[in-house]
Amino acid sequence: MQENKTKNSARFINGFPFIKSHSNISANILSLDTDIDYTNRDNIRLIEEYTKAFLENNISSYLYTTAKNFRSDIVRIWQICSSSFLDYSEI
Repeated sequence: MQENKTKNSARFINGFPFIKSHSNISANILSLDTDIDYTNRDNIRLIEEYTKAFLENNISSYLYTTAKNFRSDIVRIWQICSSSFLDYSEI
């Protein structure tokens, strides 16, 4: 269960939404490889960096594909963007 809610913010840059999303994710690492020391802080940092890059790349690709190819806003980005403005004339 996620302890902290995801925080989203948006602003427009050159007419396109720039959305920031901050999430805290907790996970257990399961592995059959006993040669890796998961208590080593450097190993944990590498796993965290790889996971962050993987999620950023895949979520960005997903959002781009749905917006560009399908002309859809299935994740309701407009709701995140609209909270930053008084009305649609400011967008």
